[in-house]
Amino acid sequence: MIAYETHCQIRLLHDQRQLTASQIAAELQLDIKTVEKWIGRETFAPRKSPKRSSKLDAFKNQIIALHLTHRQDLLDLDIPAPDLALYEPKPKP
Repeated sequence: MIAYETHCQIRLLHDQRQLTASQIAAELQLDIKTVEKWIGRETFAPRKSPKRSSKLDAFKNQIIALHLTHRQDLLDLDIPAPDLALYEPKPKP
């Protein structure tokens, strides 16, 4: 899958500069089959991922029931909020 930006570059090189698929592939460092595929498409369409069920879907009703049953118990515990700074990504050197 290519990015929208790359798709636009392929269309520009093909439509305006009249380059062949092999010339575009060489210039953008892409496989020629990828370039040919995207030259043949008029519009960009990102890949659609298949709808997958969660591993927890089988337990969804039980989770909701437990949440509703013990919701007030959890609120009564008065647990302090976690320090979110601990979860921030550290900058790379």
